[in-house]
Amino acid sequence: MTLRAAAVAAAPFFVVAAVFAGFVAHHLQEPAAPAERLPWLVAHDDVPLPRATGEDWVELERAACGAGCPSYAVRVWGSGRVEFEGRAHVCRPGRAEGALPRGHGQRLVAALRETAPPAGAVLPTPVALTLHAGGADRVLPREGAAQPWFTAALAAVDQAIADTRWLPAPGAAGADCRTPLVPR
Repeated sequence: MTLRAAAVAAAPFFVVAAVFAGFVAHHLQEPAAPAERLPWLVAHDDVPLPRATGEDWVELERAACGAGCPSYAVRVWGSGRVEFEGRAHVCRPGRAEGALPRGHGQRLVAALRETAPPAGAVLPTPVALTLHAGGADRVLPREGAAQPWFTAALAAVDQAIADTRWLPAPGAAGADCRTPLVPR
């Protein structure tokens, strides 16, 4: 067998090895902990996720606290539609609607569904997160081992609506409604 014939015969093995090495390298970058994986999945459009439909949604509800915390509910649909209800200490009291850039709502809902810990007993709280997917509602846990993921999920929803200016910027003296909620 000539050197050329040997190289041609071995070529498919090199291709498979290169594809496998690329796959392994990509997935070694992916965080394993759900709290770290959630923002990573939202940010990486190249990572396939089970498809969220336009009828799937995530809803974040925050109750007022004694220190003037914003009280509101926001629902982000897989279609990208955003529904907001400002209750207290917000820049936009009442109902408002908006839209996320194409594919962002679907990506957010799919990433939340993919990384959400199993539902458990949920205690009354000033913050609630509900995921509606496949026709069923699921109140997501916020206690125990799920707490870091819950914090990451709240940040992901807030980041999705950052440009709406419905909420005051964090750390602003008074209600700074001209600055986006989260700097991008």
